[in-house]
Amino acid sequence: MRLKESGASLAIAISLVGPPLVFSQGDEVTLLAESQEQMKDGRIVAEGYVDLRSGDIHLTADRVEFWNDETQSRVVAEGNVVYKQGDQKIIATRLDADLRTQTGRFHNAHGVAGSDLYFYGDIIEKESEDTYVIERGAFTSCAQPTPRWQFTASK
Repeated sequence: MRLKESGASLAIAISLVGPPLVFSQGDEVTLLAESQEQMKDGRIVAEGYVDLRSGDIHLTADRVEFWNDETQSRVVAEGNVVYKQGDQKIIATRLDADLRTQTGRFHNAHGVAGSDLYFYGDIIEKESEDTYVIERGAFTSCAQPTPRWQFTASK
């Protein structure tokens, strides 16, 4: 990280450590971060502002653990998690997902699908491209800060 002072303002420029990691098994995955470490078990641990892209998935988080082998393309993300895919966006504190199957589990999450479906839950499980299971949460199509209506349920 470099700090540069210009007059009364302070600008911060974050430089990436090392080149991005690119994997050729299945879909290409690009992982950028302030720091990255290849572990002996094959897992990659990335910290700082982490930016991961795979196909139409774009994921950012404070910390990411990533496994990529012939059986899985698994990611565990923690801290300020933002997951975007197509017209879907989910913000969470934690994500455990498989990029190949495009399924995963979001913790303490809220999001939007399309231009008019808003949802939140303690746990949101993405089972397929258009199927989500929400635990202890709700969904609505109202865009107001306090929705006029919403469906809530334990699951």
